[in-house]
Amino acid sequence: MTRTKRSLDPAQLKLVEAIEELGWGRIEQIPICDGSPWLEAAAQTIREIKLGSKTESFERSQADHTLKAEFDQLLDQLLELGDGLVDVEIRHGIPFKLFVRRCGKEWIG
Repeated sequence: MTRTKRSLDPAQLKLVEAIEELGWGRIEQIPICDGSPWLEAAAQTIREIKLGSKTESFERSQADHTLKAEFDQLLDQLLELGDGLVDVEIRHGIPFKLFVRRCGKEWIG
């Protein structure tokens, strides 16, 4: 599914904009409820700063432009997860890795 910012629900839009703004780093402990991220909760942002190099600026996607494939994949994974807790690693203002947190019996299935 290809998405634009305009097509996102408010929770998805907030996550996409947080990722684009962070640029490099991680957003940790994002609660996912019914496939939707809830950044208002206990999520933590960790900005990665590379010392000794120029600060990069990242192009933010426009409301009517198609989001990069990585955002589609991230949002699809969250929908598939349904409920849980995740971390997202960000590089160049784009989601790079998704870490799904589970407790003991949740992995048994």
